[in-house]
Amino acid sequence: MLTVIDGPMQPVIAGAPIAEREQRVTFNCSSSSQPLSQFSWFFNGSQVATGSVYETGPLTLASHGEYTCVAFNNVTVRNSTVSKMLTIIEAITSVMVKRNKLPIASDNLTLTCEVTGRYDTIDWMKDNRSLVLNNNLNSDITISNNSLHFSPVKVSNDGNYQCVATNLFGPHISPKYQLLVNYGPLSVNISGPGLVVIGSVINANLKCSADSRPTSEYWWKYINKSLPATGPLMAVGISLKNARIYTCVAKNPLTNISMSKTISLDVTGPSPVPPFQSRVV
Repeated sequence: MLTVIDGPMQPVIAGAPIAEREQRVTFNCSSSSQPLSQFSWFFNGSQVATGSVYETGPLTLASHGEYTCVAFNNVTVRNSTVSKMLTIIEAITSVMVKRNKLPIASDNLTLTCEVTGRYDTIDWMKDNRSLVLNNNLNSDITISNNSLHFSPVKVSNDGNYQCVATNLFGPHISPKYQLLVNYGPLSVNISGPGLVVIGSVINANLKCSADSRPTSEYWWKYINKSLPATGPLMAVGISLKNARIYTCVAKNPLTNISMSKTISLDVTGPSPVPPFQSRVV
C-alpha cells in the first residue's frame, strides 16, 4: 500500500459573503491534503479559532472584514491560505405604513413607508397585489422616495396598503394599513308618514339617514328652531299643532360638512262616522 503524502491544496471557504447585524455566520474550510490538514482561522490578521468550521457570534458592524482560513499539513510542513470578505449591513427590523393626516375625500394624503434598517428599494401593494400606477384609475397617485401621494384621495382608494422594503436578504413586508376615506354627507333622506289621522296612531316616527363616513350626527328642527330630539329617530305626537315641516340636519364630525332634508307632516281629524241606516226587509 503506497500512500503519497501531499498537500494541503488551495483551501475553499463555504459561507455567506453578506450578513445582517445580530446574525451568526458559519464558515466551513476544506482542503485536499494527505494526511488531513489542521485549520486555523484569522480575522483581520488575528487568530480567532481552530478547526475546519468557524461560527461567529452575533455580528456587529465591527465584524465586517476579511476572514482567513489557513490549512496546515504537519507532515509536509506546508500550509495554504484562502480569505473571504464578510460584509455586515444593518438589519431591517421594522417596516410600517404611516399616514400624514386624517384621510378625507378631496384632500391630499400621503402614506409613508417607515423602515428601521438599511434597504435598497421600496415597493407598494394594495389588497395583496402590486400597486401599478400606469393606468387611468391611479392617475392621481404618485410615488416619490418612500411615500405614496394621493392628489386628492378618493373613496375609490379604499383598501389595504402595504409597503415592501427590500435589501440584499430579500423583501420585508409591512403590516396592512387599512385606508378608509372619510366623506360626506353626500345625501340625506327622511322616511316617515306624510299624512296621519288623529287617533290612528300615537306618534309619527320619522327616521333620518345620510350617506357619510363616519356616521353623521343628527338633530331636528322646525321653523329654524331646534328640537330637543337628537339622533336619527324622532317620534312626533299626533295632534293638529304638530302638523308642520320638520328638518333633519346631518353633520359629519370629521369632514365638518352638514346637509339637511325636510319633510311635511300633515295631521287630520278622524273621519266622520256614517249615520246609521235602517234596513227594511
